[in-house]
Amino acid sequence: MNERQTTWISCLVTLVYFILSYTGILHHELWLDESHHYLLARNSHSLGELFYNARYEGHPLTWNLLLFVLTTFTHNPFYMQLLHIVISTAAVFLFLRYAPFVYYIRVMIVFGYFFFYEYNIISRSYSISLLMLVISCVLISRNPRNYIAIAISLTLLANTHLFSFVVAVALLLVVLIDLYRKQEFSLHKKSISWAALILTIGLVWLLLQVIVPPGHFLKMYDTDSYYSFKRIGKMFSIVMKGLYHIPNVFILHFWNTNLLVSASKKWSTIPVFLALFIPLIYFIKKPISLFFFYFATAGIMLLVYLSPLIVAARHWGFVFLIFIVACWLEQTIDQGVFTYRSKWYTALTTFSQRFRPWILYSILGLQLCASAFAFTMDLNHPFSNAKTVAAYLKTHHDEKEIIALAHHSSGPPLSLYLDKPLFYPENNSFQTFCLWNTWPYDLSDEEILNRIQQLLITSHHTHALLVINHQLYNKESDRVLHQPVKALPAHMTLLKVFSGAIVKSENYYLYNVTLQQETVPNHLTP
Repeated sequence: MNERQTTWISCLVTLVYFILSYTGILHHELWLDESHHYLLARNSHSLGELFYNARYEGHPLTWNLLLFVLTTFTHNPFYMQLLHIVISTAAVFLFLRYAPFVYYIRVMIVFGYFFFYEYNIISRSYSISLLMLVISCVLISRNPRNYIAIAISLTLLANTHLFSFVVAVALLLVVLIDLYRKQEFSLHKKSISWAALILTIGLVWLLLQVIVPPGHFLKMYDTDSYYSFKRIGKMFSIVMKGLYHIPNVFILHFWNTNLLVSASKKWSTIPVFLALFIPLIYFIKKPISLFFFYFATAGIMLLVYLSPLIVAARHWGFVFLIFIVACWLEQTIDQGVFTYRSKWYTALTTFSQRFRPWILYSILGLQLCASAFAFTMDLNHPFSNAKTVAAYLKTHHDEKEIIALAHHSSGPPLSLYLDKPLFYPENNSFQTFCLWNTWPYDLSDEEILNRIQQLLITSHHTHALLVINHQLYNKESDRVLHQPVKALPAHMTLLKVFSGAIVKSENYYLYNVTLQQETVPNHLTP
């Protein structure tokens, strides 16, 4: 295809991508992370307040700043979703237009799981990472290069996510290696100096955002030894999970699962180990791409290992993005050749030449299947039940009633859809977004009810509604609470169960909490 044909076909495919994405967000209920960041921006009335409220996030605030601007015009979260798919659609158009792959490969990539579902339908900062990554690749591939523009794009990329920072560093090293090999430092001395200044400012800005104060709950939540199988396993498994994303299609709660791991954690160590060598085989004759993949992936693995991060699909998807960028670099940068020769090297190159296309097809084919499955499930099942609960409460209960929600990490989506603060027993206050300094992070059922009871007494109410993401039990009989039980500090009545959501923690149980007669103050007694 000539350039004009490529542009027109890219526009047509992008339009299809956008229409499907728009359909997706119309059926996608917001969950914790999406709602939390929207509320964080909406309930901050100045930039200073936004930075203060986000002090425990540990993330660059680029997405929050965009939402801060957006929420000055509207409080409707749909427009956050619309903004998100506009950003991801822009990334897709640039990818379709400029990626150096045969066209059907480009289409397979953009409709794969991470491009189409995880970083598109779910509204987080990752769409900006995707956009800036594509822009960086386009700029690095151009000849002659604009090093100031590259520095700006890499700085913006680094300031979208900590994993994006690692990828940006790896890309910067690729540019420097290419400059060194071509002996072109002196030719671009002035622009490289400006680029270095931009990158330095970007690094300082990043550090100011991501350093969290003491007291983050994850620091106390993570008690795994550095030598534990869990910590080592989550580090090494991200390569397999990123390249071969196979969700557990046999369960409703498929999100953030891997079928092989779900089948057997013990036996899944074999594909986890083998997956580490897939990029080596694929890029065996491409030293720059090989270096980029393993440097960037090792950096992310190190972050996963050292941090208390709970790793999910959005995290291991970076391995897939790194693989695609390595393929891009293979096509656009002079790779040089290995001078090393041996029997194993010859065997590997022979194996690579024979099976290389099938490695790519297997990765992209599984991504397409995962994308279609996730999209279909999201259309047919609620991603979160928060929207349904909010609609029920608005219809059947007085808006002035006290609504408590435990555990509080399930609260932001309900708070967003109700458009009101909720009482979070974990920190004894009315809130919308979460502060990640609450410890203990989880309270016992008895303590939750005790705190609600104290709230009712001090606020002169006789009852409240409790929304909780698990069933309450009578600890003496170990039976599910459906009727008032004296063993607990307040009378409890189960009103309704909201089940069937993809996110397991956002299935809810609605209880009516009434003060026991002996605890009702005299002025509230009939």
